[in-house]
Amino acid sequence: MPRRVSADDGTPLEMAILIDLTTERQARAQIDRSLDEMAQWFDLSPVGMLVVDETGLVLRSNAAFEALVGRAPVMLWVLEFNWGARAFYKKLGGREIARHSFDLAGVPTPEAAYGWPADGTPAVRAP
Repeated sequence: MPRRVSADDGTPLEMAILIDLTTERQARAQIDRSLDEMAQWFDLSPVGMLVVDETGLVLRSNAAFEALVGRAPVMLWVLEFNWGARAFYKKLGGREIARHSFDLAGVPTPEAAYGWPADGTPAVRAP
């Protein structure tokens, strides 16, 4: 967008700055192609692979991994007194598979875990 400026003698001028983004756009396109290629390699690899975050949460797995260990089980924690959420999880086929309590501002707060294991048996048990 042009910007209005003045010369030293007060003559009005318009200043515009043009930047050639061709190289940047080409680099971004190459990155996108590389990311797509990596995703395809991950998905189609005959080697079972799993991506986890720093806390151990499973972010992604490929078909070869699922063929080795079965479908990854799902477990959701819900506050014990949240009857609406608990009923919703049960309605979706989940069942309570673990319980524990944590400290919330000095108050013991119980939670229940609902799971959907691939083979129908609890995948995680309370310690």
